[in-house]
Amino acid sequence: MSKEVHNFRSRVVSQLKSLSKLGIKAVSGEWERARQDRLVADGLTSTLECMVLTELTRLGAVEGDGYKGGYSPHTPAEAFQGISLGRAGLMVHAGLIDKAALELILRVTDRCRDYIERHFHLSQQLYFAYTHLVCRTAKPEMNHNRSALDLSHEVHADNCILQDSGECLRVPPAYTYRDYSAILYLNDDFEGGEFIFTQDKSGLTYESSVKPQCGRLVGFSSGPENPHGVLPVRKGTRCSVGMWFTHDQRHNEVERTMAALFLKQLTAKQLNANQI
Repeated sequence: MSKEVHNFRSRVVSQLKSLSKLGIKAVSGEWERARQDRLVADGLTSTLECMVLTELTRLGAVEGDGYKGGYSPHTPAEAFQGISLGRAGLMVHAGLIDKAALELILRVTDRCRDYIERHFHLSQQLYFAYTHLVCRTAKPEMNHNRSALDLSHEVHADNCILQDSGECLRVPPAYTYRDYSAILYLNDDFEGGEFIFTQDKSGLTYESSVKPQCGRLVGFSSGPENPHGVLPVRKGTRCSVGMWFTHDQRHNEVERTMAALFLKQLTAKQLNANQI
């Protein structure tokens, strides 16, 4: 047995042991009847973990983060705030948040990645390509007569550029290396904002919809087989963690590697200080 195969098998065993203790449950619905490369599961996070991540995103996020500073990159009827792992690491370094918050982000998202690998019985490891904590807040003054066509996030695919004809071009600026995608929801105290799978670019019709709630995970393959979007957030703030994965280690998320290294160095520094 090669070292690579041995390491992969050991990884699978470790994942199965840790996941079995969490009480995660797959949720049945129209999404699974339509395709085999989609999942919805509950129990990926506790209520407390959701609260901590939601507050971190609301308090530490930057308007338009991840979208070149656009305050409302998807629709003028909603404000968009986000925080990347790199920004979270800087906040820990500056003493704005405790390192436990960054550790929680890494731990929870690792858990989601592990569940996706095992649910889909993947024979190759998934590497994080990008992690993004986001909140979308409805603007009351713009939601009174908001059109159903004004989606919170337009219908798209994650590794190709979806055309009106239904064709999906796997060329830049699309993130062509993405293989799987996931969204972990952190709250449900808002109106609207359902996740949809649909072949209809307008979003007026869809194959299935998923209502967000704390600890609910939606996962799917990133290609043209899974166009998706988000229905309008009508009231309140919807928060989630977006995760995109790749089988190609060359596109491993640099910010995640740096965050883990920073935490390791910080922990070592604290241990040394305690021994003095």
